[in-house]
Amino acid sequence: MKTCVAMRSALILVVLGAALSGCSVRGAEVAYVDTQRISANWPKFINDQNQLYSDLQGIENAKVSQAEKTAEVARVQALYGRYESDLTREVRAAAAEVARRHGYRLVVTREGRAYGGIDATREVEVILKITERAAPQ
Repeated sequence: MKTCVAMRSALILVVLGAALSGCSVRGAEVAYVDTQRISANWPKFINDQNQLYSDLQGIENAKVSQAEKTAEVARVQALYGRYESDLTREVRAAAAEVARRHGYRLVVTREGRAYGGIDATREVEVILKITERAAPQ
């Protein structure tokens, strides 16, 4: 599903944006956030993703014309685009808060870090009230 990939990509980009928008200049440290772990454990993200899959499956199985299905898919994608924006805003705010607290100059995604860095994922999860359910794959 293209929307799931888009949601994950947006989440990754948001964390990068948060690093640049809310960081203190005091420290020289780089922190990173594991967005796969957040996606795997955040009930809000999981529920939205499950509902999206369910909605798209319902549309696919509906006994309506292809034009009606296409219109309904567009409506659902727009709705989940708004959900994605809300989730992105929350992750950005949490990453910026962690950066502010510790004076990190840069926060990147785990996938985007070259070498080193301090893992700030747990603090972002605490701010978002996420409890780890499964190890990321």
